[in-house]
Amino acid sequence: MASADVISVQALNEFAHVASRKLGMSWAEVSESIALIRGFCFNVIPIGTDVHEHGLAIADRYQVSFFDALMIAAALSAECDVLWSEDMHHGLLIDGRLRITNPFHA
Repeated sequence: MASADVISVQALNEFAHVASRKLGMSWAEVSESIALIRGFCFNVIPIGTDVHEHGLAIADRYQVSFFDALMIAAALSAECDVLWSEDMHHGLLIDGRLRITNPFHA
C-alpha cells in the first residue's frame, strides 16, 4: 500500500487548468500553488508511456474519461488502494485493488 502523499502529474495538470481558467489565478500564482501541493505530496507519479497505455485500457474498460483514467492508472502504478475524487464514480473498484472514494459522500 502506498503512503497518502501520492499525486499524479495529471492531477497537477488539471489543477493548473482550473486555477488559471476558472479561478483566474496568474501563472505565477498557479506555480506557487503547485509548489505548495508538491511540498505535501512527495511522490509525484509521472505520465509515462506505461501509465498512458494503461489509462487507455482503463478508459475503455470502465467507461471513464481519458483524463480520469490517467489518474487511475497513475494511482495503480503507485500501488495505491484508494483514489480520492469528488467527480468519479464513488465506490468503483478498479482492477480489484483500487477503490474510488468521494471524500464528501455521506
